[in-house]
Amino acid sequence: PVNAEEEKEDQKARFFESKNDIDDQDHYVRFLYELEFVNSLANPQYLHYLAMNKYFDDAAFLNFLEYLKYWKKSEYIQYVRFPECLHYLDLLQNKVFRDELKNLEYINILSRTF
Repeated sequence: PVNAEEEKEDQKARFFESKNDIDDQDHYVRFLYELEFVNSLANPQYLHYLAMNKYFDDAAFLNFLEYLKYWKKSEYIQYVRFPECLHYLDLLQNKVFRDELKNLEYINILSRTF
């Protein structure tokens, strides 16, 4: 197993190798933040938190979720650690699913499923 620091350096090297843009640290930082957020969508408890705190009621946040679908492209998917997050990202485009995330019973089912 690789430690977290080595994994981070490996991700950075792969990112810049694919982008040929090693001087763009701001872009890399945004890449890391978005990657961390996308991976966090694999956690049903986190999705419940977002639902209960009305993030899904914010049109700007919903637009952000739509924007994040680029992580499904082949040049980005290699960085995703928890592939189920991409499934949830698709499901989050559906209002019925977002509303269900307020239901703790539903969250427990999701937690057992994935």
